Amino acid sequence: MLFRSIWGPNGATHILIEETPRRAIVKSRLGAALPTCTSATGALFVAFLPRNVTQHLVDQELASAARSLAELKEKHETFEALLSAIRKRRMSRVMGDFAPGVHALGAPIFDHTGAIVATITILAAAGEFDPSFNGPFAKRLSEAAKSISLKMGWTDGTAQDRKSTRLNSSHT
Repeated sequence: MLFRSIWGPNGATHILIEETPRRAIVKSRLGAALPTCTSATGALFVAFLPRNVTQHLVDQELASAARSLAELKEKHETFEALLSAIRKRRMSRVMGDFAPGVHALGAPIFDHTGAIVATITILAAAGEFDPSFNGPFAKRLSEAAKSISLKMGWTDGTAQDRKSTRLNSSHT
């Protein structure tokens, strides 16, 4: 399955779902909001949007999964490390975190200002595609996201990546 998503009032939200001929592994619908921390799509938005836009959802999701303050602190630290890796790679991946046995790869789409405006995410059952960051699906996904971003006026993103990293890391 291929999903295109935007950031909506309730977080990452599907705006296009393209089915594949393979069996459906996850049921989703247009307008569905995704988890912020455990979905490839949600994590992409958190990595590239300003912290003040996403933090309330991150805090809610991590707090609901933590059993103690120490565990909550650890979850925040682990998630921050993940966000740093996503920014460097410009790609996110989950391997069964959101739905057991389901892998996803996602890539950001940037506009002319370098701001993230959408994502593209591939989702498939474990064993149906190579979820590695250097694999053929990741390369095609990255190329598609870059192509769409260029059509939207994005040039390289280097300046915005530095700005995004500064905005996100200034409120830890």
